[in-house]
Amino acid sequence: MPFGEIFGKLMDTLVGGPVVKPFPKEPVKVPPKWRGKPLYDAEDCTGCRQCERVCPPGAITIEDKKGEFFHYKIDYGVCIYCWYCIDACPTTALTGDDKTGLYVGTDRTQERIESGVPYVECPVCGSKVLRPARTLVIRQFKKYTPETLVRASVCPKCRREKTPEEIESAVQKYLEDHGISRD
Repeated sequence: MPFGEIFGKLMDTLVGGPVVKPFPKEPVKVPPKWRGKPLYDAEDCTGCRQCERVCPPGAITIEDKKGEFFHYKIDYGVCIYCWYCIDACPTTALTGDDKTGLYVGTDRTQERIESGVPYVECPVCGSKVLRPARTLVIRQFKKYTPETLVRASVCPKCRREKTPEEIESAVQKYLEDHGISRD
């Protein structure tokens, strides 16, 4: 580059101000079709683990603490923002945040989401099952209420082995015993 061109760029910088962006003091303007971080909603998680299976860098880890809860973690320091997890999710538990840029910071605890899906009691036999996803309860019952959540919590074994009348009777007893009103 000739000296005159270098001097011209130097003068433009001196007169026009800094050429670097004021990040992190101001948020970064993200371009159209930007793929930001995946966001997790435990209310819609079915526990299928598809997101964990398709994540290329292994940023999503799931630990199943049987009988207690389903521990879900996304590490944004490892995530490559490919959104494969969002594509694989059968519900809307994972959605994309296309408004914020990459996370840059020194606090490693803010670079991850940690959440969990609790286990609930089957109203028929009392065994522990993952709480049904909100999306699936709404698909089945057209609304999401405490009563529909209990009805959706019947375990697969009871659905196979019990008659609809036995299930309905057990659900009614469970609702009465726990003070849940019918909607």
